[in-house]
Amino acid sequence: MNGYITAMDLIPYPIGPLNPKVQDLLLALPLFALVYVLIARILPRMNRVLAARDDAINGTRERADAVQARAERERAQTEALLAEARHDAARIRQDAHERGATLIAEAREDGQRRPPAHHPACPPR
Repeated sequence: MNGYITAMDLIPYPIGPLNPKVQDLLLALPLFALVYVLIARILPRMNRVLAARDDAINGTRERADAVQARAERERAQTEALLAEARHDAARIRQDAHERGATLIAEAREDGQRRPPAHHPACPPR
């Protein structure tokens, strides 16, 4: 042997190509622990940042949805007011048309009943 103690020497079961030296294991274990501790400290901070970002995005989306819903309600109200105004305008036009037709008919009837008035500038007939 080369003077190194291997995991194979400690474990009686053969594990094939995975045959780390004990010195490598002793170095890898503290490094793994160090990386684990660093990640354990960084990960909650990352999660807080991601949660804050998600809340900001969802909050913005909820506000946008609320504004859009309010705009839809106001648009529907405006359309209802416009429809009512158009209906009123059509009714007023119809009333004016009927009144005008009545006045014209009355004027024609009145003109047919009366003899034409003699205007002083016109010679008599």
